[in-house]
Amino acid sequence: MLQEILKDKITIGIDIDDTITNSYNKIIDYTCNYYNYDKDYVLNNKLTYDFFVNNESFPNYEEFVFNNYEKILYDVELKENVKEALDLLHDMGYKIIFITARNDKEYKDPYKYTIDYLKRNNIYYDEVHTNILDKGIFCREHNISLFIDDSINNCKKVNNEGIYTLLFTNIYNEHCNSFDRLNNYDELIDIIKTL
Repeated sequence: MLQEILKDKITIGIDIDDTITNSYNKIIDYTCNYYNYDKDYVLNNKLTYDFFVNNESFPNYEEFVFNNYEKILYDVELKENVKEALDLLHDMGYKIIFITARNDKEYKDPYKYTIDYLKRNNIYYDEVHTNILDKGIFCREHNISLFIDDSINNCKKVNNEGIYTLLFTNIYNEHCNSFDRLNNYDELIDIIKTL
């Protein structure tokens, strides 16, 4: 299916955190250290960030996020070979749009912060959109033909718009069988090279 979609020079929508970066472990580690909470419990139970929200073990969590996410994710590592995959897509004529829920409650200036990170890491993009809370509507309105995200909920919303969706594999979404998966960027590179 993916090979068929990529035969046309389409617009590809891609999430950032935990889709092109390894944000999860870094955020979990920092958050659990800050709140003196058992990190192994979070990891072993494969919990998402939602676990921290409105949880009495994490008081003032929104304030913590706003005050700390920028330094936590400043030098977060990229997923292996993501740069190579995106460069190949760009060289072959695909339009690459980053679509992230990063917002003003988490970052002083989510757009600038994101652009600066991508530039520091030499990541090609055509557009970056932050504060996107309903990625399904966004993808429909921006004629996205392929969407890649680690969030099951985001993938559901986009898939419900009739857009082909790849769920990027992470420990907290391994149980989901509703979507085709992208386990790593080598898989994407292999498919691109067959076109």
